[in-house]
This record gives sequence, structure tokens and C-alpha cells, in this order.
Amino acid sequence: MIMKGGYIPVAAAYKQPKKHEIAKLLKEFRMWLSYNNQEEVLLFPVNPSQIEITGGNDTSTYEISKLGQIATIKSPKLRTFSFESEFPKQSIHYQVWEEILAPQYCIERIEKWMTKKRPLRFTMVGDMFNLNFPVTIKNFTYSQEAGHDCVYFKLDLEEYRFYAARRVIPNANRQPGK
Repeated sequence: MIMKGGYIPVAAAYKQPKKHEIAKLLKEFRMWLSYNNQEEVLLFPVNPSQIEITGGNDTSTYEISKLGQIATIKSPKLRTFSFESEFPKQSIHYQVWEEILAPQYCIERIEKWMTKKRPLRFTMVGDMFNLNFPVTIKNFTYSQEAGHDCVYFKLDLEEYRFYAARRVIPNANRQPGK
């Protein structure tokens, strides 16, 4: 059904997927954190409804006489990855991994990694795009609601860039002042 103006109403264009289709879609999208080259891995048992990825470049703005403002593009900013999900206490129909770990274990694992002061690896495999980045945990918030058998959490990750001092070898042929 096309309305005046040529657009299709969202409700008319959207076909609600069947339960078995939703389960298949969820299982094709998986996320995990790993530590020390996957020596330790935490699989997120429930996919978030959305993951927010933020990136960009640093820029500087200058005022040029008779031209106005100009922008100069500098280095890329670190990406951030934010999402909310849950650690269920027992198996639930929308989990994406077979094994369910105790919520307390998951919380302790994340908090332990936060104290190590070393980067983690965030991996997401999906049907639209994949992510595989070294990250640090910027924020980790969790809570439990009365009457629910799970721990809800919000995780904010920030991209980590490996760096090291480089050895500089002076050029013996270079003349001073040039």
C-alpha cells in the first residue's frame, strides 16, 4: 500500500519475522571479549538489541581573513562501542551460546580484567558486519531487578591503539641548519 507522496507506511512495509526466524537471526550475531590472546574468553550469552559505535576525526577550525572559517582534518579519534545486555542465571530461549555462565562469574571476570591494565579484544560476528578491535573497558555498570533471574549490564568499550617508542638513528650525513 503506497500513500500519497510515494512513501510506504512503516507498519505496512514491515513483516514481523516468525519465532524460528528470529532465533536464526540471533544465532548469526555473536559477541565476546577476550584477554591475553584468547587465553580467557567471555561470551556474551544474550545479544544486545543494538550496539552503538562512535568514531570520527579530530579537527581544528581556523578563521582566515576574507575567507571565513576553515577546518583541518587531523588523526582519527578512538572508536567507542556501547551496548546493554544481560547475564541470565539460567537458560533462556533467546540466548545465543549453549552454555550459560553464572552472572557473578561474568561480573568478576570483567572486573578482574579492568584491574589488569591491559587491553582486551572485542569481537562481534554478524550478518551485516564484523568487528575485531583491541579495547579497554571505559565503563561497566550492572544491576539486578527484583523478580528477574538475570543481571542487566551496560558496557562502554574504547578502542586501544598499540604504541611503542621508536628508535631514532641520527643521519650522519645531515648538515646542521638544513
